[in-house]
Amino acid sequence: MNLKIQIIFLILINPNSQPIKICRVLSKFGTFERIEFAQNGINEEGFNSFFPSLKDNLNLRIINLEDNTIKNSSKLLIEILPDLKKLQSLIINDSLLTEKNSVNLFEAVKNLENLKIIQCNYNEIENIKSQKKIFQVLLENKEKLKNLKKVTLKGNEIDKDLFKEYSQKLDNIDEFEAYSDEELEADLYDELEEDEFGNKRMEKMKIID
Repeated sequence: MNLKIQIIFLILINPNSQPIKICRVLSKFGTFERIEFAQNGINEEGFNSFFPSLKDNLNLRIINLEDNTIKNSSKLLIEILPDLKKLQSLIINDSLLTEKNSVNLFEAVKNLENLKIIQCNYNEIENIKSQKKIFQVLLENKEKLKNLKKVTLKGNEIDKDLFKEYSQKLDNIDEFEAYSDEELEADLYDELEEDEFGNKRMEKMKIID
């Protein structure tokens, strides 16, 4: 029997012991296509138990782990990602990945030709060298990642000149975003001129009805 099963977990009562039980289910069936653990408060201990079960579910299309504490347990995920050939969406926002793990994450998905979306917002990718490595991975594998249409790296203090340079080269990505609305508003405020009282003001501003 070959069942196509989708799994979505919204609330876990005990977030760091439940994955141990869940991974047994995942390993047993091996046909899951969608896994969502967004905002469940899972830490490294929980993910260390959970990630190995993904190797038994190579039909996964969607993985959403947003807003948990993954940190160095991401190494286990990174080992498995290259084998998830059907993966279309990887959402791993706000998970304390750190720079090194984030770079390795992008390296791990560079051959996934079905990948359409990767979101890696708010993961402390603040070093320009790490940022460039990520952009370079996307550029060098542009042909392999021909279906990649959305990449977001908001909240990582991405260098503006670097992003401008690579966003022009990565024209195959329809939604290539590196700044949140708050970051854009802050930049706009910094660009406003000050009047004689030190207040910010907009010069030559046109209002169109």
